[in-house]
Amino acid sequence: MTLYETMGWASTIAVLLPISLLLYFKLALYRSFPALLFFFGILFICNLLLLDIVGNYNRLRAVQDVLHNTLVAPLTIVFLSYFARCLANRRKMVLIAMAVLVYEVVVVSFNGFTDQAIRLSTAPGLLIALVFGLYFFAQQVKLTIMFQKALGKALLASLMLFATIGFSYIYVVRYFISPEYRSDADFFHFIVSLVVAVGVAVGLIFERKRVQQLEELRIAREELKEIYADEKDKEKATGPFGAVAFNFDNDSWN
Repeated sequence: MTLYETMGWASTIAVLLPISLLLYFKLALYRSFPALLFFFGILFICNLLLLDIVGNYNRLRAVQDVLHNTLVAPLTIVFLSYFARCLANRRKMVLIAMAVLVYEVVVVSFNGFTDQAIRLSTAPGLLIALVFGLYFFAQQVKLTIMFQKALGKALLASLMLFATIGFSYIYVVRYFISPEYRSDADFFHFIVSLVVAVGVAVGLIFERKRVQQLEELRIAREELKEIYADEKDKEKATGPFGAVAFNFDNDSWN
């Protein structure tokens, strides 16, 4: 087995780690995490295609290019909306991701699956993902350092920025520098996928604890609302002396 194949299989197996954790921790449907699940699903498929397991490398490479360059940037933008502080901004980011995907489809539809079409369609999405990645990376790292909390979010934001930078570099090498470096770019793709997969798996372990704490707080808040709502209903029903009336028969009054 060559170094290329060894790294490819190691990367492919590593990509299954965050997928398994998302399903095991029941985060696959939580907020923006479905996008992260599909993100690693695409990386898994792309790795298998680059490993040429069925023996038609040129065709499989073309399929890999289409999947990776069309879907990775929009999925990254959708997942990055997880770090937005308000629902309105999250919705705006999802709309931006949808606009990027529509733009990519339109460009490819008019120009076909050519290198020129991929050059035109992929760059805007990667650039937008890079801008969002830098912003949320700075924001989450600052919050983690200041308050010593949300380490999982800081790790996830950092790794998504690393992934965007890495895939942008691969995109430039594949389509702007020289095709003869294609194998080197594919090898680097395996390295980026491996680092991101392992790092995100660690980030998910930390983030799961934070999500559990938030869920417990939400449940406690709902229970308190129900308790105070019942007390308010009693006061309305009995007037200003309702509390005395309801507790008159208690042992403390006897």
